[in-house]
Amino acid sequence: MKIKRSIAALASMAMLATAAAAAVPMSAGAATYNDVLGKKNTDIQKYLIMDIDANVPNAGFTFDITKYDSEKAAAAALSSSASVDVYNGVDADKITASVDTAATKVITFAPTDSATVETNAESDIAWATPEVYGDEKCSTKSLTYDFSAVGFTTPGVYRYLITETGAVTNKAITNDIGISTDTNKTYRTLDVVVHDYSSYYDTVLSDDDKLDTDKYPVPEGDELYISTYILYAGKYDAAPSDSTELAKKSYSYTNKYTTYDLTIGKDVDGNQASKDKYFAITVSISDAVAGTKYAVSYFDDENAYTIDGSNAEINVSPNSATTCFTEAKTQPTELTVGADGTVERVFYLKHNQRITVRGLAEGTAYTVSENAETYTASVTPVLTASGASMLGTSYTVNDAHDQVTVSKIVGDNSVIFTNTKTGLLPTGIIVSVAGPAVVGIIALLGIAVLLIRGRRRRAEEE
Repeated sequence: MKIKRSIAALASMAMLATAAAAAVPMSAGAATYNDVLGKKNTDIQKYLIMDIDANVPNAGFTFDITKYDSEKAAAAALSSSASVDVYNGVDADKITASVDTAATKVITFAPTDSATVETNAESDIAWATPEVYGDEKCSTKSLTYDFSAVGFTTPGVYRYLITETGAVTNKAITNDIGISTDTNKTYRTLDVVVHDYSSYYDTVLSDDDKLDTDKYPVPEGDELYISTYILYAGKYDAAPSDSTELAKKSYSYTNKYTTYDLTIGKDVDGNQASKDKYFAITVSISDAVAGTKYAVSYFDDENAYTIDGSNAEINVSPNSATTCFTEAKTQPTELTVGADGTVERVFYLKHNQRITVRGLAEGTAYTVSENAETYTASVTPVLTASGASMLGTSYTVNDAHDQVTVSKIVGDNSVIFTNTKTGLLPTGIIVSVAGPAVVGIIALLGIAVLLIRGRRRRAEEE
């Protein structure tokens, strides 16, 4: 992924900062912060990646930061070429966190959030995967930790543990790397690199730099400043020690939202079947997260990001053979899950029509049933897109073959109803009627000819 280039760059800067930290002397006593030079806060990105056709889900993630309480922390090395004092973090309760502009430690996503699509395989997007560009999109949030109130007392590296906990209502979301044995928790190790400002002022700044007193004020007492933050994916007593482990450095959390599509279709067959007739098909979705929105697609569109349909409403008008509805219908482009985790909608399809409900979270249940009316119903198995295997933890088809129930969706599914109506017409009706009729007509014609000839003969004799 392109994120590796950014991680490598961040890691290189972090190692340089660490080497600089090793070169400065230690100081003791209470510390004040240099407001100009110090970095009092750090941002952590949260990426939620999903299929191009899925909507952003309702999901929440809680973040807590605590001191890294480990005896090994004091001896941990930040690089193979330099070693500095590493302390368990202090004043963790004084660290404030904010998500974007909200003063909270909770990141929430909602269907109203925007999502970015990678449109170019070469674009430098941190979350993007080049080999699947155009098939995924990402919603991004930012978590900011503010260390302004933390009372660091000496230069060194202060280690903290960040714990991310996914909300119990999250569905079909895969956690990032660094997952602990604790249920639904993901860890990051955060190192805060603290320097002595007076040493930096004396040994690093040039005489010309010191003339810019607004940027580099003269030190007053034991001033400290935070030079950098280093984030590691996971929970580590010792930080990665050489370049082969740079991939463990991070600056974000990346979660994947796994969804699938449900395609529903109608085919009609038989010498007495009407291919213009609409049938009512009911889709009932359950075990979903409240507020989730599903896009409904219709076939034969030109949308580059869908394989079989657009988000355009279609109008349906009944004909003389349609009894399931009597007035024109407008079919939806979107379904919204209710507070009880369910949503139900009736669609109307005729021969060779298909619709697709997109973005069903993995594990969601559904039932699809039709009103076959006077037709004989049958239904194909619930299949993968390739037709390789049946899907769902379990699925059932009722005896009438007009209803399919899937307990948990685990792939792109297809439910196609075929309605058949065939009539056996009596044969030979025209032949059996026409035969005697022709004979009768010939007989009558013969009698008429004889009568006419008889009249003529009598007339001649007179």
